[in-house]
Amino acid sequence: MKKNLLIVLAALGVCLAAAGVTMTYVYLHGNRNIHRGTKVEFDSTATSTLPTKTKGHGTNDYTPWPFYGFDLEHTRDNPNAGQRPPFKILWSRGFHELLEFPPTVVGRRAYVESAKGYVSALDTSNGDVVWTKKVAGPLASSPAIAGDTIVVSSLGGYVYALRRRDGKQLWRFTVGSGTESSPIVVGNRVYFGSIRGRLFAVRLDTGKLVWSAQANGRLEGSPAYDDAKLFIGSYGGSVYSFDARNGRIVWKTGGLGHFLSSGTFYSTPAVAYGRVYIGSTDHRIYSLSERTGEIAWTHSTGGYVYSGPAVHKGIVYVGSYDHKLYALDARTGATIWKFDAHGPISGSPSVVGTVVYVSSFARRTYGLNWRTGKLVWTFRDGKYAGVVAAGPLFFVVGYGRVYRLVHR
Repeated sequence: MKKNLLIVLAALGVCLAAAGVTMTYVYLHGNRNIHRGTKVEFDSTATSTLPTKTKGHGTNDYTPWPFYGFDLEHTRDNPNAGQRPPFKILWSRGFHELLEFPPTVVGRRAYVESAKGYVSALDTSNGDVVWTKKVAGPLASSPAIAGDTIVVSSLGGYVYALRRRDGKQLWRFTVGSGTESSPIVVGNRVYFGSIRGRLFAVRLDTGKLVWSAQANGRLEGSPAYDDAKLFIGSYGGSVYSFDARNGRIVWKTGGLGHFLSSGTFYSTPAVAYGRVYIGSTDHRIYSLSERTGEIAWTHSTGGYVYSGPAVHKGIVYVGSYDHKLYALDARTGATIWKFDAHGPISGSPSVVGTVVYVSSFARRTYGLNWRTGKLVWTFRDGKYAGVVAAGPLFFVVGYGRVYRLVHR
């Protein structure tokens, strides 16, 4: 009995010692930032995959905004959009309900999802509603556009494919739980996450399941795609890379706050320069190796980071609940400038030409010089969704209203 007791005590001592090492590591490393940006691979020549050009009202071909985050990598930087302030309002359309996520824009239409479950197609020339479709449950995402198909994620537990020209339902996929994850489309596959932590791949033409994979927590963000890999953060405190062909986990990385805090990943990642950039509720912004998941750098803010990053010419832009928009060196994480938006920033910034746009809970949208952070323009509305720009089309999303602006 004594011998067994000694063995148990010894084993307990080993466990406590191991726990002590873990706690010491977290204490020494988990509560401060990592600065390894110059030692982790960084490809300054890497470029995003631009969406296929389309034709709008009486214009030349232009690069559309077909997904949440603009492209499959979610850089939120449309290099072929050339609008610049000052602006005037060409038209606005009210919805009398929350518009939490930005529209997607292809051809002559802007597609908007509202909190009460309505999908609307707006004529981009005048803001008229071309069609409206009611689906089950609230909507808290942006639709994806591919050809004549629009894909919509619903908190009602379904993902819908609608015909783009008239809103007719083509198929409905049962998720088994709600989803706020804005879908993306690559070839004939639609990818999205769910609040039960499953990542799905379904066929665009039929809605049939191709594969699904389980993460360690809710998947609220939109998956980013690059080089046949999907990248997404979870409420379990991890960032994942999945093989887009079969759903196999390529790598999984925990945030620094995983052991000591409730740090989770709501932010949608952006992929650029061989890195994955993502914000966390542990108040940090992370830069990870796209290939291995190794943390290159972290940057602390004073609040939750729900905002998805935008990436432009070697700079990462991301908002925080501490009211600041941060411009960080994409390689090292060093601060280039900060801007006080006078309210928490939940939505993602966008880059249009030489201006970075961001909205805050102060119900304002700000335009800042991308290099210096100097304020160059403000608008009287905006809260979550921010700005979308495609060719000659420039939209600001207010709390419950969409505005199309043109250069004054």
